[in-house]
Amino acid sequence: MARINKLEISRVKFDSHRMTDLNHFTKNLMIKPEIFADPARLIFASRTNAIDLSEGNFLERMFGLDKTRYIDDLTWQWDTKVAGYVPMTILEGPAGMTSTSTPGKYRSDINILVDRDLAQIGESWGPGSSDKSQICVVVDKKPAARGFLYTLRTYVGNAEMYIKPQYLQPGWQWTRFYTMRGEAAESGGYFESSSQIKSSNNLVKLRKEFRITDYAAQAVLKIAITDDKGRTFNTWMDFAEARSWQQMNKEVTMHALYSRLGDQPLRDPDSGYPINPGAGLYQQIEFGGNVEGYTELSAELLEAFFDRIVYSRISPGDLGEVIGFTGHYGMKALDKALKTWLGEQSVILTTADIMSKDPQGVHKNSLMAGYQFTSYRLPNGGSFKLIYNPLNDDRELHRDLDPRTGVPIESQRITILDVTGGNNQSISGKNNIFLVKKNKVFGASIIEGRYGPGGVISKNPKHAGDYFEVHISDSIGIQVTDPTVTGELIKRVN
Repeated sequence: MARINKLEISRVKFDSHRMTDLNHFTKNLMIKPEIFADPARLIFASRTNAIDLSEGNFLERMFGLDKTRYIDDLTWQWDTKVAGYVPMTILEGPAGMTSTSTPGKYRSDINILVDRDLAQIGESWGPGSSDKSQICVVVDKKPAARGFLYTLRTYVGNAEMYIKPQYLQPGWQWTRFYTMRGEAAESGGYFESSSQIKSSNNLVKLRKEFRITDYAAQAVLKIAITDDKGRTFNTWMDFAEARSWQQMNKEVTMHALYSRLGDQPLRDPDSGYPINPGAGLYQQIEFGGNVEGYTELSAELLEAFFDRIVYSRISPGDLGEVIGFTGHYGMKALDKALKTWLGEQSVILTTADIMSKDPQGVHKNSLMAGYQFTSYRLPNGGSFKLIYNPLNDDRELHRDLDPRTGVPIESQRITILDVTGGNNQSISGKNNIFLVKKNKVFGASIIEGRYGPGGVISKNPKHAGDYFEVHISDSIGIQVTDPTVTGELIKRVN
């Protein structure tokens, strides 16, 4: 596969002598996919003076080719990390318990219903309290109609010790501490291998078709591709064709972000074959990431959010640049939060920080003023930077408005792919998030009528229309290897 060093894209007039069937971009993609598939992805993830080809193609622009995996099947599996020991969540506490109860006092049994069977009889489990007397040993367990019924017993301190009722309420999580065994024991506790769970996802073929009419008098894009061997391929594409490719890439990106698993497959309306949607980026973050709501963004909120995630996982000074993406109003929210924080610190900005000569002013004394914060230096050596994702501001996709301000809610969503600041690197040092694509699916075909990419078709047109059709297909999925280092801050409205 040819790697690309450079792309040159310019908007020019159609030249029938230099722009022919033989060097038309889509036709070259059909004939030489090993050469032109990668350039196609780069072209439509780029911004040029000719046209913003990246519109809606945020993921390709952000990840590039180096973080794309190609597979032969429509499904794939990987080991997903979860945070430390997997906890059990209480579904039902002890029967009849009140706020003044003393469950476990005098070594009485504590019966609770939990969501999963993770403990072995004899293991010590606790609710995560700072009071480490709040620990029990598992003495019995059995399956129930929903979940599992566990019997716990206190053993720390004297017989009057009990578990505080707040730690036995539905929703509270209990975590394994250790396994004690006596002399001549024949078994030990479970090895905590559940910090890795098997995840899977599906690829779906996406397809678009569009028509290009007679374009001899229209503008085209001239594209020069230089690979790592110094070879230059001069191609071209009709401007309207480029816009259609844009739309295709936008839909691919939307699928990667917003797709969600269902409990039954869809059916292709033409073939009747099943279609199995996969879990997109947002659903995978919801599964194992750190998702929190906010009403008003602040520096303190950001610090607390990152502290909760990286505490005990990253040493002070090892936190890198954390990158999040958001919309127009998310960028403004960060700016407002940091300006408020500066005011609280009694920081005084100099005139040079907020005011300068306006080089485009109406006269020599014209000034321009103002500034916007886009990054924040976090404690322990890290920093937080926001980048703009135009899909967060797509009015066709997101119509919900904050009833108080009238501001689009999705525009204020902040998504973070790696809270460790590893530049999309997990704690293990490997790429954390990948685009996954099916081999030999990405490509295009052309059906020519009385016109084709090179002009009039005089022999054997496929149809009588004054246009040619372009059919594009692609597939995409998302793999979040370690969701515990991902996160989202989502604007909440009343």
